[in-house]
Amino acid sequence: MKKIISSLAASLMVASTISAVSVSAENTEKNNIFSVSTKILSESVVINNIVIPAGASAVTVSISGNNGLNSSSTKLIVGDAYNIIEVAENQPVLNKGAVLDDLSVVSTENNNCIAVVAASADYTDSDGDMFTFYIEKVNDRGDTSINIVDMPSLKVSDTVSTFSVNGFKYATCGDVNDDGYIDAVDASQVFSAVAKYTKANTSDPEAEHFTPFLANLFLSDYLPYAPCAETADTNMDGLIQDIDAEKIMKYYAAAAVGNEVNDKDNHCGEPIKYSV
Repeated sequence: MKKIISSLAASLMVASTISAVSVSAENTEKNNIFSVSTKILSESVVINNIVIPAGASAVTVSISGNNGLNSSSTKLIVGDAYNIIEVAENQPVLNKGAVLDDLSVVSTENNNCIAVVAASADYTDSDGDMFTFYIEKVNDRGDTSINIVDMPSLKVSDTVSTFSVNGFKYATCGDVNDDGYIDAVDASQVFSAVAKYTKANTSDPEAEHFTPFLANLFLSDYLPYAPCAETADTNMDGLIQDIDAEKIMKYYAAAAVGNEVNDKDNHCGEPIKYSV
């Protein structure tokens, strides 16, 4: 797991905490300690243009002993006593905390399972809140536990990653570090490549000329672990930009909770043919 924080706004008033919250952290990195806290809101608040009613609960994931990260993936299962409050279908209302302030964050939800993926070009080693989401109690006799569970990387097809014929090989779109998995680390690789390019090309701050062809010419500098730069162009528009990293995050988060990726321009997981 990488990094995620969320601090409640100063105006958010807390009346009490929820009991019977169990936490596991199987996906944490060495030395990192993750915790979940829940607080009942004494009055309604507006988050992302959504009214969170009084009596709802804020669920915050925090980190301590942070040994440095530039990507993060967190999966939680919320007991059936609660509903996760959404801003849109499968999209939970979510606040970034201070730890994730400088990271891009994607979240999704399905059947009371929530996945939050964060990534950046830069590392952060601060402790504190990673993110907060909100729940409402709907069943007095239901399961009231909230558990952090393992969020494994998404394994790509063995056929895609090993197939080679007539001087060509096949890589997997989105598997930027060529480790056989698609996850938040791949997204951070793309963010890093874009940051390096824009730093060296200040006249192109949006990377509107950062093509896979150009990246392949300097692959060891921009994408040192990629078999080819095309793995980073996840929307296949002929450019490598931050949006490509965000599509990796959305693909990974959706897979973690069993959602479909309803985006025809997200080509993560598809084979890419390249010459060797």
